[in-house]
Amino acid sequence: MGTLKYEGGEISFRFHGYGCQFNFSGLIIDYDYGQPPDFNYEGFDSWKLFQFILSQKKYENLKDEPLFNSIILEMDSRKIIEKVNPQYHTFKLVE
Repeated sequence: MGTLKYEGGEISFRFHGYGCQFNFSGLIIDYDYGQPPDFNYEGFDSWKLFQFILSQKKYENLKDEPLFNSIILEMDSRKIIEKVNPQYHTFKLVE
């Protein structure tokens, strides 16, 4: 865990597993670098996206977890996104 100070305030961070979580005065961004051996990461984690939404005031209409999950599943069924790994909540945009 650490803190980066800058003229406008500070950013706290903590490394975990394959990534790092940043906290900008309540705005939380959690990033994964992927898994070994190549640390490739091609997509987004729907659970972490939901955590980001919870940290934002402007997304009040999406803070209902069942609603959010149904949107993700609908996007998957319509082939807008697809699951990268069946063991995780990782998706990527369909090209």
